[in-house]
Amino acid sequence: MSDPRLARPLWRGRTNVDAFTIAWIEHAEDIVRERWPKIAHQFVVTQGGYQGFGGDPDSAGTHALGGGTDFTWCGHPECLLALRLAGGFVWHRTPEQGDWVDHIHGAPIGHPLMAPVLARQETSYFDRRNGLANNGPDDGPRLDPIPRPIWPYPEVDIVTEDEMNQVADKVVAKLLAADVGDDRTVKAALRMAAKAPSAARELERLITDRILEALTPSSSGVVDAAVIEDAVKAALREGTG
Repeated sequence: MSDPRLARPLWRGRTNVDAFTIAWIEHAEDIVRERWPKIAHQFVVTQGGYQGFGGDPDSAGTHALGGGTDFTWCGHPECLLALRLAGGFVWHRTPEQGDWVDHIHGAPIGHPLMAPVLARQETSYFDRRNGLANNGPDDGPRLDPIPRPIWPYPEVDIVTEDEMNQVADKVVAKLLAADVGDDRTVKAALRMAAKAPSAARELERLITDRILEALTPSSSGVVDAAVIEDAVKAALREGTG
C-alpha cells in the first residue's frame, strides 16, 4: 500500500508538495491565524520538492525528493516561528548567506522521503545549527522541546460527544428559527436542514434520511421540534460513531 503522506494532489497550483508537507504548512498557517490574526495570510511556496538531483544548484539537492520547501519571506518572524511550532525545521535565508533572495527554507521533521542533504539539515536543526555549510549557530527561535508535525492535520477523525452535540444544537436551532410561514412540513424542515451551518457537511444526507424516517407531521402539518432534535442527534451519533 502506498504511503498516504507522499500523495501529491494539485494544491495551490502545484503538484510537487506532498500531503505530509501540506499538512505541516496548513497547520502553521492556522497557528498564525490563532496567535497573530492581524498578520494572518496564506504562505507562498516558491519551491517545492521532487525536482530530482539535477535541480537548482543553489539548493544543493535539498529539493530533490520530498519535504524541501521554500517560502517567500513575508517580513514576519512570527511565520517562521509558526512553521517551527507546527513541527518543521526551517530557517530564514538571507542574501548575505548565499546567492538567493530573502526566503524561508526547510521541511517538516520526520518526512519519510527526504533527500540525504535535507536529512542532514534536519540533524543540524536538532544540533541547534543553521543547516548551512559553515555549520553556524541556529539564528531562529529556539524551541524546547522541539515540536513534531501532526499527521494527519487537522485531526478530523477525533469528535467528542460535546462537539457532536454542539453541532446538533446548531442544526436544530437553524431549523426551529426558520421562517417557513404556514408551510411547516417535513419538506420545509429538510430545506432548512440543507442550509444548516453544520460543521460536518458530510452528514447532511444522513441527517435528511433520519428526519424522513423519524418525523411524521401531525394532522395539522406542524413539525414536532423534539422529533427533529432527536433525529438530527441520532444522525450525528451514527455518522461520527
